[in-house]
Amino acid sequence: MRIGLIGAGNMASALARGFGEPVIVADAVPGKAEALVAELGGEAVGSNAEVAERADAVWLCHKPGQLEDVAQSMDGKAKAIVSILGGVKLDDLERAYRQIPVYRFLPSIPAQVRQASPATRPATTRRRARSRRSWSCSSGSEPSCAWTSR
Repeated sequence: MRIGLIGAGNMASALARGFGEPVIVADAVPGKAEALVAELGGEAVGSNAEVAERADAVWLCHKPGQLEDVAQSMDGKAKAIVSILGGVKLDDLERAYRQIPVYRFLPSIPAQVRQASPATRPATTRRRARSRRSWSCSSGSEPSCAWTSR
């Protein structure tokens, strides 16, 4: 699975460390995406639209107030949206990303050492019917998170 991150701040970095695989990253602050991929692997790209085109799931790790601008910049190209934006309701995410499956997670910094248990709110019936995959995490000897078919 190709994971894309919009934003390369503290939570994006913690998640990327926890994923343990290369990521595709864009950040509005020059040098932040490059620093993250230099540490963890992957690729820093020049636009949110490029992240959306290339990733199987785009994780929103930007500031909550940027929701509308970021959604417009992706031009409907994302395959799935995973939000960690504090204070942003699932209804607002679904309005911003029409026709794209949307998931909302509330991770914590322990995600970077694979010791976190993210909380999620189920998608609406409309989204649930459209999406045949879900994000699940296991905590066995090799903790991991992945998309699974339902």
